[in-house]
Amino acid sequence: MFSINIIKILTQILLPPGIFLLLLLLTSYYFYKNGWKKASIINLSISLLIYLSFIEPFQDYFYRILEKDLSLNARPEGDVIVVLGGGVYENSPDLTGNTVPSDEALARIVLAYRLYKNLHLPIIVTGGKLTETDVTEAEVSKRFLVEFGVSDKDIIIEDKSRTTKENAMLTREILKKHNFKRPILVTTAYHMKRAILCFRLYNIDVIPAPCSFKTINKTGYKVFNYIPGPANPFPPLKEILGILYMKILLLIS
Repeated sequence: MFSINIIKILTQILLPPGIFLLLLLLTSYYFYKNGWKKASIINLSISLLIYLSFIEPFQDYFYRILEKDLSLNARPEGDVIVVLGGGVYENSPDLTGNTVPSDEALARIVLAYRLYKNLHLPIIVTGGKLTETDVTEAEVSKRFLVEFGVSDKDIIIEDKSRTTKENAMLTREILKKHNFKRPILVTTAYHMKRAILCFRLYNIDVIPAPCSFKTINKTGYKVFNYIPGPANPFPPLKEILGILYMKILLLIS
């Protein structure tokens, strides 16, 4: 077990960003030895920022803030289920079609399907084209939901939005058209607070149905959790900046 952990730690150090951090530290030492103290301090500061951005304990601190006070109810009292798009993998081989939901999007689709089975409510799938492709996020979500067993007539598509704010704006028109009053909003837990603010901007009160909690029951870390690993840097940062932006919009609207 000890040797396995050592191999894992060494692997994380040798892969980006670990190798880049190592190079930054070596150049910082070089600058310091040659009397370039300011350059050394700048390098060390950049190293610290990168290091924190790629380690689980630091990221989890912000995940906990974003997921605080959220809970999942198996039978929320709403009249429609709204699933936010979460990205797709284009040109990915599949049993049907050649594009599949991203990992986050698939978790949202699965939760929407399970709520549908519990509540027998219609589902609004959202998401347009994020790149130059013929397939929208909403179409991919619908394809999977139909294959799971959701009736085609119970799915409504919103396929023009490219951001969470546009999700809310365009979904509002669908809610009005069908006289839906209590939408159940399905999205990833750490994304939920920003999503709620986006819908609130358009005077829509949603019932949160979060999925894929990152830290709600997480306790304790191992040594390799403090070694930067090959992952996306600081995913919560986008949510925190997005929340600040939405609060400013709400204040001035």
